[in-house]
Amino acid sequence: MKKIYSLFILLVFIVSDSAAQQFTHKALLNQVAKKAYCKIHVPNSFRQFAGPDLHDVRILDEKNKQVPYKVSKFITHLAVNSIEPLQYVNNNNTEFIIEKGDKPTWSQVVLKIKNSAVTKQYTVSGSNDKKKWFALTDTSNLTLYVDNQEVAVNKIIDFPLVDYNYIKINIDNSSSVPLNVLSIGYSTSEVIANTLDKIQPFTFTVANDSIADKTTIHIRFEQAQQIDQLKLYVTGPSYYVREANLYKIVSNKYKNKTVQYNGALTAFQIRSKTNLMYDVNLFENDFYIEIANYDNEPLQIDSINFYQNPYYLAAELAPNNNYTIQCGDNKLNTPIYDIANFHELDASILPEVLVGETIDLRLPQNQIIAIKPFYEQQWFMWVCIGIGVLALGLFSASLLKDVKK
Repeated sequence: MKKIYSLFILLVFIVSDSAAQQFTHKALLNQVAKKAYCKIHVPNSFRQFAGPDLHDVRILDEKNKQVPYKVSKFITHLAVNSIEPLQYVNNNNTEFIIEKGDKPTWSQVVLKIKNSAVTKQYTVSGSNDKKKWFALTDTSNLTLYVDNQEVAVNKIIDFPLVDYNYIKINIDNSSSVPLNVLSIGYSTSEVIANTLDKIQPFTFTVANDSIADKTTIHIRFEQAQQIDQLKLYVTGPSYYVREANLYKIVSNKYKNKTVQYNGALTAFQIRSKTNLMYDVNLFENDFYIEIANYDNEPLQIDSINFYQNPYYLAAELAPNNNYTIQCGDNKLNTPIYDIANFHELDASILPEVLVGETIDLRLPQNQIIAIKPFYEQQWFMWVCIGIGVLALGLFSASLLKDVKK
């Protein structure tokens, strides 16, 4: 009796576990030449099938094992052609005392380091007289990655905005030989962010209402999209100032009736002689832009584009391994990886790995039946149910016998 009951529990576990993870889309990652932390740009062609915060995204190796990753919403890079050298003292490649010079305040320095592939821990402190030092940062990691294109790399050391005359960087060399620091400078160049990702495909229709003196643009995407910016292309008239409202159709039940109304999303002004690019924060697939024309002729709207801020994943990948990125299982929560706590991985010097074509895993029903393993087949589920009923029947009969005794 105990054996039958145990078998029933095992079969129920197999059936429930077979539906544990159901991803809807996946894409293959390009292979890497050597083991290293890499950055993976999540393209819109894949991202549109994931949750807006990527909570359902997983990187899996060829053994279906999760690969930890860190999400970065914005990846920036430093223009290296405009670094002003600073005076500093190098004490055995372990302690660097840097002089501010004539700058009123500072919040970062740039270390030019001979190309390497190591991770060092460091702390930053500040002083006005090089005698009394005050902590500016906790212990942080300085991570370098091999770059075959350059013999030296620039690493930014950030700290809170201060007006100390001197900054001291202490690098822990206890676990490996020192870094070869070539120079230390102050960046006068701007930090450049990556370009926005264009969102496609979508359809839009423009309807002019001469009675209500308004123009309505209906936008529809195949999937709900995270939209961070929109840009209008207007060809005429030459001068205009129009108020625009962005809304969606909302349905609610009221007294057993379905009532529809316009749910406001955001508003902005369309004005000639400007770039007509607007920051928004939407996760929608069907919405409208309503433009008030008043007594003016309608705007001649040539086209409209939508953009989203890029997402990057930083993960350690190894050669000779077929990695995939998968998404679409809404039952999954945001993964908790240790790697998320290390901000030095938010760097553009990581080698980039491209994402291949997105594959839809939701095959037609007849194809799904053909490729399902036996424990996902319908007949197997009915067998489990039959065994369960039989086991419960035998168990009930055994209880009745014990009661009669």
